Amino acid sequence: MNMRRQFSILLGVWCLGIAACVPPQEQRVRIGDAVFVVQTAASPRARRTGLMGRRSLDDNEGMLFVFERSGRYPFWMKNMKIPLDILWIDAQFRIVHIEPSVPPCTMEPCPGYHPALAARYVLELPAGSVVRHRIGRGDTVEFLEKRDPPKTVFPRGSAGVIL
Repeated sequence: MNMRRQFSILLGVWCLGIAACVPPQEQRVRIGDAVFVVQTAASPRARRTGLMGRRSLDDNEGMLFVFERSGRYPFWMKNMKIPLDILWIDAQFRIVHIEPSVPPCTMEPCPGYHPALAARYVLELPAGSVVRHRIGRGDTVEFLEKRDPPKTVFPRGSAGVIL
């Protein structure tokens, strides 16, 4: 048996032994009493693609966009199939802006959604999550994995990597 297969088996057994095993490209985040498993989009390519083309999203799923530095990053819903709640989060992990129940774009030009304040992260959740879980501006987003919250590093000439 090769080393890669042995490692995969050991990792699988280890994951069965813990309550929630989340792959490295995913994070579990808590806002109040709600916990979401979110895919991380930290590279420019991953941020461009996002949830584009997804036909569904479970109630506890989402996508976390990670930026190199804080800014007022606009989002749009081009090529989206499902409505989303969009939350902008600052470097201190506080929600600074929310656009609830943003519909997919059905005609050009697609409207852009802009935060009122600078943010380092943007979290997309299923539409209705903000209302259902009573999420509001000023709430704190907590990263539940044992590793640090996602950060991006952009060495010269690279597309960016997640740490």
